[in-house]
Amino acid sequence: MSSTRKPTADVSAQAGGTVLEVPVAPRDLVAEGDLLVRLDPADAQLAAQQAEAVMQGLSSKRPHQQADFEHNYAALKQELMALDLYMQRLVAAHPGKPLFVSHPVYQYFARRYELRLQSVNWEPDVMPDEQEWVQLAYAQETFPALWMLWGDMPDAQIRARLQSLGVAVVVFQPCANRPSQGDFLEVMQRNLDNLKMVFAGS
Repeated sequence: MSSTRKPTADVSAQAGGTVLEVPVAPRDLVAEGDLLVRLDPADAQLAAQQAEAVMQGLSSKRPHQQADFEHNYAALKQELMALDLYMQRLVAAHPGKPLFVSHPVYQYFARRYELRLQSVNWEPDVMPDEQEWVQLAYAQETFPALWMLWGDMPDAQIRARLQSLGVAVVVFQPCANRPSQGDFLEVMQRNLDNLKMVFAGS
């Protein structure tokens, strides 16, 4: 009886970081472009490390363009650090501000900027059942959050129900994967613009 041996390959990361999720199991069949591991983006240095790894790879392939790659990397790193600093200053005005979040993926956000978050694990296009709404109302008794962070804008019915509980919606895309539109810097800038509403008051 013959068997077909599946091809295997060793993989390694181009940048270090804390592993949040490994969505594949050993011996799973994967295709090019599949997500194999999701790193914690809490540390702004991680994005810079990934960019540096790309810069080094390009420089090794095209050494005659190394100066250009290094110049572009330096500019990108400066922008990343500026975004991180802006975020630190934004949340520093109200340390410990309680926020509901729609998904546990935002825990990296809490670690990086020392925020108080409570996750409900809801989807933007699925109306929570009554028990989930009761649990949220109960949580409000000890966790007086006035905002809920979402990766995408939730349906109008969900927004209306949250508003009835005194909870407003703000979109903050985690950007754990490649953005469908724009690039990482553009998405993070939009996130910060949205968060101004959250941290503008007390």
